[in-house]
Amino acid sequence: MRWALGLLCLAACTEKVVIDAEGCESCHRRDGEGLETAHQRLALSCTNCHGGDPESVDLSTAHVARPSEAEVLEPAERTRRDLAWVRFRWPGEPRVMQASCGAGNTLGGTSAGCHQDIVDRQELSPHRSLVGITNIPRYEFGLSTGRRPTLAVTSLKDESFAPSVAPRFTYGSLDPVPAPSLTGKRADDAAAMFEYTLTKACTRCHLGRADAESEAGTFRGAGCGACHMPFATDGRSASADPVRDPNQVGHVEIHTLSVPSSDSTCQACHRASNRIGLSYAGLRERLPNEDPNGKRFNDTPMLGFAAGALVIQDGADDATPADLHQQKGLTCADCHRSSDVHGDGRIRPNMGAAVGIECQDCHGTFTTPITESSDGLFRSSGGDRLPIRREGDTLVLEGRDGQLHPLTQLPDLRPNPDLMASHAGANHGELECYACHSGWNPNFWEVDRILDLRKESPSYLDGNVGLGTAQEQIVSASFDRLLLGLNVDGKIGTFMAETAPFSVITACNPTAENCTEDLDNLVPGRRAVDRYLGTSVEGRLSLSFRPSFAHTTPDRLKVRRCDTCHPLPGNSNLAAVRAVYGYGYGGPILSRTASEAIDLSRMLADDGTLMGAMGTLLAAPLPRDRIEKALAAPAR
Repeated sequence: MRWALGLLCLAACTEKVVIDAEGCESCHRRDGEGLETAHQRLALSCTNCHGGDPESVDLSTAHVARPSEAEVLEPAERTRRDLAWVRFRWPGEPRVMQASCGAGNTLGGTSAGCHQDIVDRQELSPHRSLVGITNIPRYEFGLSTGRRPTLAVTSLKDESFAPSVAPRFTYGSLDPVPAPSLTGKRADDAAAMFEYTLTKACTRCHLGRADAESEAGTFRGAGCGACHMPFATDGRSASADPVRDPNQVGHVEIHTLSVPSSDSTCQACHRASNRIGLSYAGLRERLPNEDPNGKRFNDTPMLGFAAGALVIQDGADDATPADLHQQKGLTCADCHRSSDVHGDGRIRPNMGAAVGIECQDCHGTFTTPITESSDGLFRSSGGDRLPIRREGDTLVLEGRDGQLHPLTQLPDLRPNPDLMASHAGANHGELECYACHSGWNPNFWEVDRILDLRKESPSYLDGNVGLGTAQEQIVSASFDRLLLGLNVDGKIGTFMAETAPFSVITACNPTAENCTEDLDNLVPGRRAVDRYLGTSVEGRLSLSFRPSFAHTTPDRLKVRRCDTCHPLPGNSNLAAVRAVYGYGYGGPILSRTASEAIDLSRMLADDGTLMGAMGTLLAAPLPRDRIEKALAAPAR
């Protein structure tokens, strides 16, 4: 049974043809109303994305059945049926996205398909591979022998990679992270338990993952749907589909592709790690025993945080406000275009090395405004087209909010001679703009990472439920301290601290053992591993410092003061200035033994050598001579 549906624009968007609707509408659309059209630009049919039988009006035959474990099938046939089910559930899932979003789509004809270029690029992107998150902690805890990435959440291979012509610090392949297993591992083997925890905790945001067990504000789809299908905070559907179950979680909010992604979608993952999704919105995590006076907290669960766990208003003057660009209405997708999100078709060592947008792409330098590329378009440093155009004498960016945002050009600010000199190449030309233009900087001096073996949780690598839950607890943090180092582009930029001592809790018999953990729990526990810090192959403790663009740009009148990084006459602020370059703010202190006292804010020893492991490839503390140069230049 078929119904007339209307016009469909083919992949090239230059030709229109009439197609038919399908039996799906007999359930999901009634009297012309119901399930939303997912692809707004092209009116694709249901089975064109999901598969299934378009002729059937019976659920059991129209839908793709989940393969039964009881079926005796040849491996090739089981794979075929498994993938058919995957496509039916999540059409954009990486294993099937070529069939639904790429050249395998029947509407692609003999062309390159609807989005085949993106399908190819995203396969190698940091969003898909989690290359930095997968490799950096392993190096810092001594589980790998070098900073060069070797692992990803899935096996990756760049078929076009040629070492002789490939850009530096790109790679031909990455091996998959082994599936989590406790077989043969002892609970007190800290290194083995730590690696097991990484497979449970640090893989949940790769694009292959979708589940119904997410926390409020972190529900999402798989593959293309991870970013382009909207989810409600509670993971429940608000679709007009007449057969939807409004109480079942794990479904899209509205059956409509979102292009571009919303900020809340980005925040579902970027709420963790560098916390840029939180910082950009002016949010931060509440600290243990924090004084609540004058502060406003979230009153409902939000972005995976319980009610009361996020600071929304930090005091009367809001010490941690939203980024100026966010206040003006700009979203994540206004800056981070296709190659930043989908990748550029190369395997790169970390997210920082894959980001192609720079501040000067919109604002120019102090001597030169931005200009069009040879093709007449404005482009980012990474080559993406930017929605910038000239409106008379003004350069404007057409935002995702539909507004035209004037772009301040630095030469137009007509700065005074001192300000011009301070931005000259001989002085601050090697700094990232945000080294000075960050309003506040989150540093998580100690975040205890805990593997609790008394409970079970799913693995985000294979979906199987296994022993152990991974948890994190902030012990100490600050939001006003600045740290500077050399980032992956070789420029001086902001760094973030996040040292994470590791502990393992196991079940405990109170009558025979000293149970110290959760004695009021149904299952008392003890620490088999207590605040373990690994050691890299270079012999450095896993004190973690990494490049991080805080995304907290303030008004230009609130830029960092010169005496933040340069001494005042008489050196009255010298200790605070040295701390900016990694010599420590004097704490907080981690003491695991009576004779141990580790300053968690300290990157450098007195002689200027690196103290922590610093596993980010291409990142480094400032050389001692560069620090001495800064200390020799008094603040103006």
